[in-house]
Amino acid sequence: MNTLEDALISTLKQYISDSRVAVIEDDGPLFESMKHFYPVTRSGIDWNKVPMHVHIPVVGAASHEDRVAVLRGALGQFGSASRLTSAGMCLVFGDNVTEKAFRMEYPLFMSLSPLFFEMPQVTYVVSEDMAWCFEVAYDDHVFFGRSPFTETRKP
Repeated sequence: MNTLEDALISTLKQYISDSRVAVIEDDGPLFESMKHFYPVTRSGIDWNKVPMHVHIPVVGAASHEDRVAVLRGALGQFGSASRLTSAGMCLVFGDNVTEKAFRMEYPLFMSLSPLFFEMPQVTYVVSEDMAWCFEVAYDDHVFFGRSPFTETRKP
């Protein structure tokens, strides 16, 4: 574990003890599963190969509050498109400072999202079946879309 991940888990402690957030000890298998659902390169998902994906640049946000507002708006769009908004479960994991993943209801994730998006890494939010993926790149670009392989590939 590292200091940033320790701090995140400490912040989530009450949610974890209430079983509202589950900690998955190793996010490696999630990255492996993602390869079955998305065109992945060494640097992540190749969103140009995901039909009808959405790209939202967050770069112009003037303040931290503006950035959070843009990200929450993007999460709202993603939640509606993926039908996770009401009570669907999602998995949250990153590609750098965290080695664990987190499972929780999407509405709870929306309220906790700033904790995850402040990490210096690419953060992924996926539906449990991996059919939908939301990515926040550290350079403040948001992408989301439905797997082009959902009907033909299984993890």
